[in-house]
Amino acid sequence: MKPKKIILAAITLLLLPSLAWAEPKVELKVEARKEVKTVENGQEVIKLLPADTVQPGQVIQYTIYYTNTGDEAATKVVVNNPIPKGTVYLAETAYGYGSKITFSADGGKTFGPPETLKVTVVRADGSKTTRRAMAAEYTHIRWVISRVAAGGSGSVGFKVRVK
Repeated sequence: MKPKKIILAAITLLLLPSLAWAEPKVELKVEARKEVKTVENGQEVIKLLPADTVQPGQVIQYTIYYTNTGDEAATKVVVNNPIPKGTVYLAETAYGYGSKITFSADGGKTFGPPETLKVTVVRADGSKTTRRAMAAEYTHIRWVISRVAAGGSGSVGFKVRVK
């Protein structure tokens, strides 16, 4: 009887290190593509092309691809993305299946839904007041993705207009 217990204990000890090493590992890849309008067969079509060069007024679509290359599910994965300098966020273009989307209008210090975001405005007389932030004043977007299975992947994204 004793040899069986020792073997079982040894097998259990061999499994413990592998369980300790099991963990999620989420990797991100960002893609920026510009919207270009063309006419095909008499119809206006929007094509997405690499955003190597952009012009004022162009719309850029950012897609952030995520993949859990770990061997365990990842929960509450947070993706923070600043609105790129020289652009403004286009209202209601952020997306992400299975995620909660919040925004910041203060450089990423605080996040919340659009209706809660405030900005401070200095009046002509030097006094200050606060008002609801407009989408063009957002500085960051945050996605909290509820769950990404081991080996799972997905994407989140948004659009901006070049100033």
